Amino acid sequence: MVVYEGPGDVFKHDEGILLVPVNIDGIMGKGIAAYIRATYPEVYRRYRVMCKDGKFGLNSLMLFEVRKGLKLLLIPTKQHWYDVSTTELLEQNLRKLVESVERLGDGKIYTPALGCGVDTGTLEYRKVRHIFRYWFDRIPNDVYIYSEWR
Repeated sequence: MVVYEGPGDVFKHDEGILLVPVNIDGIMGKGIAAYIRATYPEVYRRYRVMCKDGKFGLNSLMLFEVRKGLKLLLIPTKQHWYDVSTTELLEQNLRKLVESVERLGDGKIYTPALGCGVDTGTLEYRKVRHIFRYWFDRIPNDVYIYSEWR
């Protein structure tokens, strides 16, 4: 269930599950994905291989435990890095996350406003907020939505 919604830094947490918006081209070039590429190069390497081999698609989730207590969950928000994000894909993958919540464990979930990135995300959080609330209020994990990434 959503326990926080507002501005903040998704990277200030040392444990839990951090949701990371990605494309399926294997490119982590901007925003949060670029930070993940620089901070966790092994995650980036494995993500690129999975994309190149066609094993990570639009309806896939990719989970990494980067250290004890901290997991990254990669969620596609678009096919190509230059595409716009769509509400359909956002909802599809949030539904998949809810269906997979047992696999994630009972940690807190920290998420940026998926698909609402500054340059290429294109979705406006105020217009898709109801989608986040609908799906995240259906899971037992505490969810922190950072609608404005700082």
